[in-house]
This record gives sequence, structure tokens and C-alpha cells, in this order.
Amino acid sequence: AGNSNTLTVEFTDTGRQTLATVKAARVLITYTASVNSTANDSIGQAIPNQASLDFVNQLGVESKTDSNTVEVHTGAVEVTKTGSNDDKLAGAEFQLYKSESDAEAAKNPLQFFDAQGNRTATAVTGKDGKAYFYGVPYGPVITESSSDKGYPAESKDQANATTYYLAETKAPDGYDLIQNSVAVTVSGTTALATVTVKDNPETPEKPNIEKSVGKPGN
Repeated sequence: AGNSNTLTVEFTDTGRQTLATVKAARVLITYTASVNSTANDSIGQAIPNQASLDFVNQLGVESKTDSNTVEVHTGAVEVTKTGSNDDKLAGAEFQLYKSESDAEAAKNPLQFFDAQGNRTATAVTGKDGKAYFYGVPYGPVITESSSDKGYPAESKDQANATTYYLAETKAPDGYDLIQNSVAVTVSGTTALATVTVKDNPETPEKPNIEKSVGKPGN
């Protein structure tokens, strides 16, 4: 790997000799790439991924083949937490989910990046009442067409939207949790999705007053 985020796989002489003896029809190299905190500075921009194969055939001729370019687009979600008087509240915790059912059950929270670039499933509001999720993917993965080196017609519109569900997992001291999850849509036209969540002060518990009934003569 180099400074340009390049992964290089090189076969040794021994490895090439082994491949020659097994007469393999093809060699499959699989790798996994994850979006990192640099996505914080790439809201709404394409993150491309491509592979190239450099090789020498049996006749000693050097050749190079490039794969199609795959693009991932990421956005961000900005959550503003307010009280009943629109005052900004710190210390509220939120999570994002793929489905409303997951959000309501508080299971399978998704991990993104906070404002400091830390991968986390939980975003916490600061003194300004704001919390952020960065590196939130939206739309389909766009693959460059191998025939015309252009994008398939159905994928040209980068405004393809993806909806997530926001749930409050911890309310600030003195406030109640919101009762239902909130749908948040991230898209090419709204790469920075904003949502305001208003909390109400906790409802005081009613005192449990038991009547004491005296017996006659007491």
C-alpha cells in the first residue's frame, strides 16, 4: 500500500511458478475497502475505487488491464437537539438504523464517523445541541460501464436517496426520550441532511398516596 491509498499485490517468482504448474484458468484476488474518516471532507463527492492488472504473458509481452471504476457516495446527518423553548441541549445520544423496525427495537445500529473522525454507532450532542454522523452512504454503488466508459443511464442521477432512521438512545438530564424514530433521507441533492429533535421535560411522577381508613372508635 502507498500514500495514494493504493493496494499492490505482487506475485513472487515462486508464486508464479506455482501458478504455472497448476494451470489455473484464473486467479481471483478479493479485498475489502472501507470508507474512513476522510469522508468527513467528502460530503456529496464520489469516492472511486478501481483495480489494475499488470502482467507479462508467456511470450514475454507486458500488458495492463484496468477494471471498471466503482463509485460510492457519502453524506452526513446533522442532528440538533432542543428543549421545549428551543434551547440547545447537550448530552443527548443518537443512533442511526437501516430500518424503522431496527430503530424501534434498538438493534443493529450502524457505525459511522463523528465530528472528530472516530468510528462510532453513537453521536452525542455538544453545547451547541448538535451531533453529527459522517460517511453515511446514499444511493446505489455506481459502476462505470465497460462498453462506453460512461455511467449506466439509471445511475447517472446521483440524487438517488437512501433513508435511515434516527433514534434517541439517551436524553439529557431532566428530559424524556422521544417516543418514535425519525426518518432521515440522505441524497445527492441533500448530502448534508439536517433534523431537529425537540425534547420535553420529564413528567414528574405522581406521588402514591394511600388513604388510611380508621376503624370506628379509633
